[in-house]
Amino acid sequence: MLPDKIKIRRSFSEAASTYDSSSGLQMEVADELAAMAAGLAARKEYACQPSLAPMPVFAGTDHLVLDIGCGTGRLIGSLKRSFPGSIVLGSDIALPMVMKARENLKACGGLTVSDCESLPFMDSIFDMVVSSLTYQWTDISASISEAQRVLKPGGLFLFSTLGPMTLRELRECTGAGAPAAFKDAVEVSSELKRAGFEEAASGRKTIVKRYGSLKELARTLKNIGAAPRPSGCRDKGLSKGAPLRRAGAAYEERFPSPEGGIVATYEIIFASGVKGAAL
Repeated sequence: MLPDKIKIRRSFSEAASTYDSSSGLQMEVADELAAMAAGLAARKEYACQPSLAPMPVFAGTDHLVLDIGCGTGRLIGSLKRSFPGSIVLGSDIALPMVMKARENLKACGGLTVSDCESLPFMDSIFDMVVSSLTYQWTDISASISEAQRVLKPGGLFLFSTLGPMTLRELRECTGAGAPAAFKDAVEVSSELKRAGFEEAASGRKTIVKRYGSLKELARTLKNIGAAPRPSGCRDKGLSKGAPLRRAGAAYEERFPSPEGGIVATYEIIFASGVKGAAL
């Protein structure tokens, strides 16, 4: 089953004002993705996954770059610093997120509200397309195909998404969390190849975060907009009152942090590909 776009748009729209204060993980991944983009563009390999293939040279001068699912603009800012001669555009499904990005980037132009499964751009115009922690909320096949469509032949595509081990502790204790539809690294590579990308590569990284309590974790997820429940996800969200307290106690017993509180696992999939030359 595919995600409910209306719920997703609403959830991220409501989180625009709280996103930056609660999105430490998302900012960390966006910064790493920007560093990977700079390294791959200079024909270097991933720092976190040396087996992944290097990409073609991308000088970054007078090139056009697109950030899909730009949120509040963290990745756009990093890309502008990495490729100072490039024009970096951003798109997001939630208007309040785009407005917040414009505020954060000091009146940056080139921001648009759009669905990553149906981008409002002509074919073959971007030299690089990137996306950070967006595709887990989409039909990933359609989203990757759209990225392929708007890239120039030889263009670089680089993105991160959440893998199926994300929030495994939460699912085990409450039945809530990431839906089973999240793709693993092998499936992501297959999607890239199916869309026609060459040199398709993917790797995974596990990040463990500490939270003071289950309540704090739930609040963080809500504050970043990660509360929408795609169709096919068996949970109906975290209950309140006594059920939440019982779930919190079970979580603290099974998955305690050595520093106190609880831990939560995030599986990050990094993937890349190059659009093949036109026939």
